Amino acid sequence: MACQDWANTKAAYRFLANEQLYVGGRYNYAKGELAGVANKVNVNRTQIAGGWFVTPGILTKVEYVNQKYNDFPTTDIRNGGKFHGMVVEGVVAF
Repeated sequence: MACQDWANTKAAYRFLANEQLYVGGRYNYAKGELAGVANKVNVNRTQIAGGWFVTPGILTKVEYVNQKYNDFPTTDIRNGGKFHGMVVEGVVAF
């Protein structure tokens, strides 16, 4: 997709004594043209998250994600595509 219009906005707030917990959110939007498709298509995604830094290198987090594919042709597999649900992650950094 040749992206012609996009937005990426995010915010996070960390708290407790060592900033061990956080809450945050993110909004992404992309709009553009696909080869062989007359209309512009767009995808938007909203995420709301909360996490806990167990140690400085170990993070657990939970996110709610809502993603939608809009204006895709009826013959495209992404037409009406969407995802919404919970994501649970564990991250180890070294």
